Amino acid sequence: MKIDVKKMFSKFMNSQYEAVIDDWEYIQKLFDYTLETKPELVLETGTFAGRAAVCILTAMRLNHKGRLITMDNGMWTISFNGSVPDGSTKLALERFEKMKFSNVEFLNCNCLNPPESVTKQKYDFIFLDTVHCYDHVHRELGIYSKLTDNIFIHDVESSSDAGSSKAVLEFLDKNTEWRLNKLGTKFGLWLISKIPFTQSKTLVVTTAKDSQLLRTFLPSLEGKGEYNGDILVIDYDLSQHALDVLSKKPNVRVIKSKPVYECLASDRHRAFWEALKYMYQWYETILIIDGNDIEFCKPIQPLFDLATEKVCYVTENRVNGTWVKYTGPPDVGVVWDEIKNKLIINAGVYVGPSKLIFTIQEHIAKNLEYNSNFGADQLLLNAMIYYYGIPSKEIDKIWNYDARPIGAVDPRSLMEVAIIHRI
Repeated sequence: MKIDVKKMFSKFMNSQYEAVIDDWEYIQKLFDYTLETKPELVLETGTFAGRAAVCILTAMRLNHKGRLITMDNGMWTISFNGSVPDGSTKLALERFEKMKFSNVEFLNCNCLNPPESVTKQKYDFIFLDTVHCYDHVHRELGIYSKLTDNIFIHDVESSSDAGSSKAVLEFLDKNTEWRLNKLGTKFGLWLISKIPFTQSKTLVVTTAKDSQLLRTFLPSLEGKGEYNGDILVIDYDLSQHALDVLSKKPNVRVIKSKPVYECLASDRHRAFWEALKYMYQWYETILIIDGNDIEFCKPIQPLFDLATEKVCYVTENRVNGTWVKYTGPPDVGVVWDEIKNKLIINAGVYVGPSKLIFTIQEHIAKNLEYNSNFGADQLLLNAMIYYYGIPSKEIDKIWNYDARPIGAVDPRSLMEVAIIHRI
């Protein structure tokens, strides 16, 4: 269940400082990001009254991990309604103490001249929220982009912005390895991320064990798969050897994740959704696929060509080795209504416009329940045996896509077939 930080903290944070800046949207985004990515070390410039810091620290407390360094020198050059009350950082320290945060370090210093203790460390993300003018943010990015791969910048779309957005866009223009995700908050919260990806407009997303990734997935994708775009691998339990191999490939990014539900099948979809949340906007087309199924889809490019405007579902027919493609309507609501009660979204291969694929992943993560820890293959078998009541001796026939044994009205239509092979 989503935690509403405004509801959680509004009574606690009702001082004169919050009264002049009624913006909880960016706080919610920082809280959610911290909760989902589980950072080890975070840096904040611009402590002010500590509202953002408290929410980041609360998410860390829920994660049972993480440490925050926050810096402020108490010198504000931009005022609200003519003035900003003194003592804001003192209030922040009082809040840290009251909430018994032992994992926060406050530094009274100029963020444009940070101490060596700050610059010698690497951060999971940095939150810049000090002076919102061109020169200041330009200099901040020059300093802090060397210390992290993820930077949040606040107030880049507000009336008080004095060129900070211009500084960010110029930085991105000169540093093409960084990409922008506008998070759509009231005054503008932007996330820029440095990724070891190419400038590809396509993304392949998978999760697999060592043997699948190294022996099947990568050789198939990069060989006759003829794919040169970006690849996102969700790492549940990869060996160091596999991670070393992947780290040498400039178009591959690995995101560490841990299944939330050990007893639920295809919890990977939640991990896909959480990862795509902060990068789907970088791509035009996204392909979700299993580490083994890639072998049957070669070459990959025709799938992307087919799915520039519509979702394409691909299912394997093991009898004759052929593949069937189905293009669904481009409307998110229609697609969801069509597939939400069918196993197609927990199996097969699907590719489509990035926004649509992300929305489907979001629905999967939020709405579906699973009952197996063996992945989609086992889930499908469970559905055959326990839901459809199919004898085990008949499973092989159905596994090979003869829809008639389960009473499909029209076996020509994939949307009428409830059995789709694994993801």
